[in-house]
Amino acid sequence: MGKHEEAQECVKRGLKADLRSHVCWHVFGLVQRSEKKYDEAMKAYKQALRLDRDNMQILRDLSLLQIQMRDLDGYRDSRYRLLMLRPQQRIAWIGYATAYHLLKDYDMALKIVSEFCNSNRVELPEYDFEQSELILYQNMILRESGQLELALNKLEENASQIVDRVAYMETRAENDIEGRYEVYKKAVSMNPHAATPKRVPLYFLHGTQFESLLFNYLITGLRKGVPSLFKYLIPLYVDTDKVKYKDFINFLLLLCLSSSSKLFLAPFRYNPLPESPTTVLWLYYLLAQHYDKLGSVQQALVYINRAIQHTPTLIELYMIKAKIHKVRIL
Repeated sequence: MGKHEEAQECVKRGLKADLRSHVCWHVFGLVQRSEKKYDEAMKAYKQALRLDRDNMQILRDLSLLQIQMRDLDGYRDSRYRLLMLRPQQRIAWIGYATAYHLLKDYDMALKIVSEFCNSNRVELPEYDFEQSELILYQNMILRESGQLELALNKLEENASQIVDRVAYMETRAENDIEGRYEVYKKAVSMNPHAATPKRVPLYFLHGTQFESLLFNYLITGLRKGVPSLFKYLIPLYVDTDKVKYKDFINFLLLLCLSSSSKLFLAPFRYNPLPESPTTVLWLYYLLAQHYDKLGSVQQALVYINRAIQHTPTLIELYMIKAKIHKVRIL
């Protein structure tokens, strides 16, 4: 309700009435935490635990505050006490394992996860999401500890229990460097209409592979009329090889219209079919942003003016023109 002063007054009155009340100390800690006085809140939680050592709610609140404050040793101790109180709960084991994981004691974290798996051998349902996430978490610890080969073997061994197939393929690709391309192709085939798998290779390919993929990506985006097309090309300008790469700039130039209003489908290969008028518009829009990024203000203005002349009602064109002029003024 936002009445912080009243809350402070009430909890202090409660403590004054009974300093031995773990409830009062717990509430005092909650109030201090809401005021972002985390050190004071932690002291109050610890005092509450001295009065009621096995109170699980107080232990949970304390552990959350300890992890927030990066008191990893304290977090480990709190998670251990929670595990001792509820050894049959999966979350108690995972919480204790994460404490050692964060302390970078990977062997101990793996030992705890394995101990839980061995002590919890029950018939699992066909789709057990918690077990699936536990397997992926165990694999994460293995990877971070540098045991990539073992991580890959464990992943394949438990593949049938992993429900999140996308996470499975991503993890497999991280572990299996040589098999990454096959995993990538499989991911693309599963999502044929997704744009990201077609775009991401632009950021690491070079040479003719880069040229071919860039050209196809641009053609598709221009024909669909994607206003944000250039935004996804910006990371390429960070790569000095690709910025200076003459074919990268020439690619955009080769997309320019011929006198008969038809586009080149590939370098030096002509498309006999006329393009949609909107394709021409988005081409000018893209070229204006391209030259603006390279610092060629005059060229950028030439293309954005052509776009405005083509379709004077499109507001995005004026926004780009304003951006170009702003840079020019600065």
